[in-house]
Amino acid sequence: MKPVVLCTFSGRNVPLARAFSAGCNSKIIDVKDYNPEVWPKVASYGVLRGTAECFKQAEDYWYMDHGYLGGSEDYWRVTKNNVIHSGRGQYPTDRLKKFGLEFKPWKNTGKYIILSPPSAPQRKFLEIENWLEETIINIRKHTDREIIQSRKPLKHKNGKPKKLETLPEIAQSLRVIPFGEAIHDAWTVITDHSRVMNDAMCLGVPVVCTNKNRKIGSIENIESPEYIDREAFFAALSYNQWTLEEIRSGQAWRELNGKR
Repeated sequence: MKPVVLCTFSGRNVPLARAFSAGCNSKIIDVKDYNPEVWPKVASYGVLRGTAECFKQAEDYWYMDHGYLGGSEDYWRVTKNNVIHSGRGQYPTDRLKKFGLEFKPWKNTGKYIILSPPSAPQRKFLEIENWLEETIINIRKHTDREIIQSRKPLKHKNGKPKKLETLPEIAQSLRVIPFGEAIHDAWTVITDHSRVMNDAMCLGVPVVCTNKNRKIGSIENIESPEYIDREAFFAALSYNQWTLEEIRSGQAWRELNGKR
């Protein structure tokens, strides 16, 4: 059974939902009309506007969001029953090459540990509401390096940034520094599924990824970082994101079902 595509019929989810619906030749409905007994499989963009609740009720879901590589509005990722691809698997490098990524040598120096926490809606959906507190406590068990936060505010519809959410007490004393400034003297970057891990790895900074579907490194071994095969990792990501037209044509749906 193909998934029903959920849409709010406003904002950026509209063209993406319509493209995916066309690509898999499936029905598109308003998210408010979703009934898991009628449509046990769903696809939609993001976890806001009621989609998170629908994903939780579904037998299977296809999650859509900004791509891993390239412009955030040029490519879109689609993952089944997860918010990010694992980065594993054997994939050609032809799609990766067009992004022109350059990999700097892996670093073995640096002062800071950069934390890039998931947004509040994502933490709730993934059931990791205490990610920041638990991660800080765990880090402090295994290293005395300074912990820095890199966070970006969400934006209102008018484009103006919202205020950053209030930090839990354990994090209030941490310095908050823009990622672009902190990364140059970073020892490692810790996140759950933020795209900043891609930037870090390209710059040679090791990453700890805590997402259940993409485990990279560990906080317990933070003083002995894991240096992964970056070309294989990014090749996998390049084959699990698509342009709007590739989604509309059915290419994404075919490849998601193992047909290249």
